[in-house]
Amino acid sequence: MFGKWFKGKQPEASEQNKLPSPLNLRLGAAVTLDTVVMTMLADKLNFEVPGSQQIIEAQGVTSLGMGSYINRYYTSEDGFIQVNTTGGHEEQHIDDVKFFVFAKTLYPGTEAEWDTWLAVGGQIGQPTLSFLDTQYQRGFNSETPGTIRPIEFTETVHSKSGEPPYQVVHRAMFYERPLSGSDRYEGLLVSAEHNPDGDCLVFSLGVDLDPMSLSVI
Repeated sequence: MFGKWFKGKQPEASEQNKLPSPLNLRLGAAVTLDTVVMTMLADKLNFEVPGSQQIIEAQGVTSLGMGSYINRYYTSEDGFIQVNTTGGHEEQHIDDVKFFVFAKTLYPGTEAEWDTWLAVGGQIGQPTLSFLDTQYQRGFNSETPGTIRPIEFTETVHSKSGEPPYQVVHRAMFYERPLSGSDRYEGLLVSAEHNPDGDCLVFSLGVDLDPMSLSVI
């Protein structure tokens, strides 16, 4: 999915330094994940536990306004670490850390197919969503009855290959389900994406991460 970003010259260090780097996450960094908790829950998850060694190949930056950011660190293992921050990018400003893997990508070919997901009353924004024969509950505005509009935001993607950054427009919603016998949840992120390569519908599965479970070199 991100292979085209992995080739070419390395970006200048000054360019990399301009990007947010909570937990010292950054382009080209080697990340070791403590996967013990995920391994213990492996039989309950709808995705395979990722390898513990990850290389950050691309970074997506989204400003939500009012000092809030979503930073995504895409790895060569077809997943990404997502860090939400408010008021800064130091550890004390981190609101949430998750690890996602790409579970499925669809390419709706007609307006009617897109309407199934994005039109008023479409699947993205419903109180529940079924994926891989599993029911997930909407994790955003869960107290609001009925369908809500997908959340729209624009992500600027930078690659360690040094290619010019580009933008991806997301219309997305986050869902989750409790994992039986555990106090943890599995998250489902559904996003209709518009990017320079075309439009697609991306499903990503993940779990919360303890920031202390990341070792970054």
